[in-house]
Amino acid sequence: MAVLQLCKFVEKDQEKCAIYYPRTAGEEAFFRDIRVKCTSVQNLSTQGKVIQRIFSIYRGNLGKDVYHLCVDDWPDHGVPEADTTLLHVLQKVRSCVNRPIVVHCSAGIGRTGTMVAIENVLETLMSGKEVSIYDVVIRMRQERAHSVQRESQYLLITRLVLEYLVQVNQYPKTKELEAFFEEYEKVTSQGGSQRI
Repeated sequence: MAVLQLCKFVEKDQEKCAIYYPRTAGEEAFFRDIRVKCTSVQNLSTQGKVIQRIFSIYRGNLGKDVYHLCVDDWPDHGVPEADTTLLHVLQKVRSCVNRPIVVHCSAGIGRTGTMVAIENVLETLMSGKEVSIYDVVIRMRQERAHSVQRESQYLLITRLVLEYLVQVNQYPKTKELEAFFEEYEKVTSQGGSQRI
């Protein structure tokens, strides 16, 4: 099992997520009859944006390992830097476990919806099928209202899918693509974007 956390515990002086796990290697936390032990902590990015923890979770004598990745530079109602970090995070999650994968932020619609949409599109592409980002987001919104809250988050999905296609040599790095990437940077660096 893997858990992907896309928020900090506190953002702008507001609690966004309960501290539900021990944060340092060797530390334990108890939740009624469940014991959670953090067995390792590793920075996966040079900027410290992604932290991987491995937990051993015990209920009585039964134990299970859980991989936990925390992306802590994704602002609420916004987007993180559009580098390849999120693509690497998704690749890491896929390599850790098959299923289930739990993804969460604070409300479970903006950051979570965006990341789930990215993975949904990538999985479809990897299986050799055609996919529409728009259709994926519409389908997700039928299951989880308001998934992918902002224009900038929709653009991030598009940006990272295109980046992936370039990486796997399925799409050429054209002048038009470079222009889109530059325009993306301009639009998302201006801060607030419209709700969609």
